[in-house]
Amino acid sequence: KNSRMSTTVSPIKPLYLLCLLSVVNLMNFMDRGIIPGASKEFDGFISGTLETDSPDVFLGLLQSAFIVGLIIGSVTFSHMIHHYGRFFLVGIGMSVWTVAVFMSGISKTVDSYPFLVFARMLSGFGEASLQCTVPPWIQQYAAPAQKGTWLSIFYTAIPVGTAFGYAYSSFVAESIGWNWAFFIEAIIMFPFVVFFFFISPYYPCIHHDDDKSVEMKKKPSVLNEFKIVLSSPVFFLVIACNAAQTATLIGISTFGSSFLIGLGYFDKESQASTVFGVLISIAGMIATPTGGLLLDRYIKKQSTRQGSDDMEARTEFCVSEDTSIDFNNNSITQLNPLSKSNHLIDNDHNSITNNHFISPTNPYKTEIASLVNILIVFNIIGAVLLISVYSIYNDVLFFLMISVGCAALFLTFPSINMTLMLSVPVENRSFAIAVNTIF
Repeated sequence: KNSRMSTTVSPIKPLYLLCLLSVVNLMNFMDRGIIPGASKEFDGFISGTLETDSPDVFLGLLQSAFIVGLIIGSVTFSHMIHHYGRFFLVGIGMSVWTVAVFMSGISKTVDSYPFLVFARMLSGFGEASLQCTVPPWIQQYAAPAQKGTWLSIFYTAIPVGTAFGYAYSSFVAESIGWNWAFFIEAIIMFPFVVFFFFISPYYPCIHHDDDKSVEMKKKPSVLNEFKIVLSSPVFFLVIACNAAQTATLIGISTFGSSFLIGLGYFDKESQASTVFGVLISIAGMIATPTGGLLLDRYIKKQSTRQGSDDMEARTEFCVSEDTSIDFNNNSITQLNPLSKSNHLIDNDHNSITNNHFISPTNPYKTEIASLVNILIVFNIIGAVLLISVYSIYNDVLFFLMISVGCAALFLTFPSINMTLMLSVPVENRSFAIAVNTIF
């Protein structure tokens, strides 16, 4: 427990920690690509264990089980951030994930499909610890003019990890068996788990109820957190936008190869899947970091125009008004760990209203307006291009338009997540990411 006047110095600079977190995120999404990347091998396993002629249905259930675990884990870990340090929670979650992927490999040995379903659900639960706790940490610790860039680095792991997961799974499954794709992951992840527990004391929970000299602050219930984040109109509209965008990208990824075959561009499904997968992956790898850079430059430009030339004065860079962050020395000085999170939060913890986030006095008004502008422009561009491909019959133009259209959607990833976090109180940002995962 920290004292009333305490300084916590991490031995790892935030930028280096971001790189490690991005590698772990890449591994998480690489894991997601194992089953679709070796679908034939998994079809054979399912047909053998369940004695069915329709393994595709049960293959889809594996992905559904993962999503169920991810949703449950998102709500659990995002709420526990009020009780435990974020990297302690990541360590717990990645421990669960490591055990889960090892169990996924064991399922082939025990020849049990239900065991594999449970293991995939458990892996989704463990992964949620990273997805919900890291973005708010980035928002807090990234340098003032690099928040979008840092978010884009973390989220670029999505297209890179997914693409690598397909290739990795296919290669390992054909050479030594799909179960080893899971075993290798578990072995690689173990040192990261140890590291997260090592670093966790340097990033403690911001609540310290044992300090009797400071006014007690009631921790919110899960229901209260739902009410807080869903009371923000900006948040609600952005998660609706993200849900539509995600459905579009998943639909394109699922039926993309069928489009190419139906239009007569390819005769074999393997060729169509490979080409389409490469196009979408490259679009994501280029557009996601580009979106982060564009976000930082646009917000800086708009803030300067509004007269906000001191970006480091933004209170979002601190966990409370009484907490200061030294970016040069990589330290945090917490003068009063039990003070209110920042001036965006009322004296009554449970009476936060969305008026703070839409009123002219909101210190994030400029940032939110800039973010919404980016979302509107590039979602319109992406929608127009992707709708237009249905009237294109030239192969080169078809590939170009669908690649650029998807890139426009990928480009908004950092903006979506930053908008979600800025539209709710600081202490509810992890839960905001969790709610976005649910929708």
